[in-house]
Amino acid sequence: MDARDKQVLRSHRLELGAEVLVEGLVLQYLYQEGVLTENHVQEIKAQATGLRKTMLLLDILPSRGPKAFDAFLDSLQEFPWKTACVPLLDQCKPVQSLSHVGLLSSENVATLH
Repeated sequence: MDARDKQVLRSHRLELGAEVLVEGLVLQYLYQEGVLTENHVQEIKAQATGLRKTMLLLDILPSRGPKAFDAFLDSLQEFPWKTACVPLLDQCKPVQSLSHVGLLSSENVATLH
């Protein structure tokens, strides 16, 4: 992960930590994409609270290679809430570029703006 991506994660850490990012598809998507190992998933799930799980995920991501950040942003598209995610997505990559991975329909892209 490059320095800019690490800085973006760091600057949005509290906002993202307030959301329970590890429940649902985020962990499974990151595992599927090879960003997280099975050991990472187990270690994160073993944490006592959603906040601790999310913070551990945010601690692990910067060391997981160049595609970790983009995969993380893509995983956020699966959530029904957008409060903390939209500013992060808008800052990091054009929303239109996410539609090519099949995680955003053209209808959803319109609702994000």
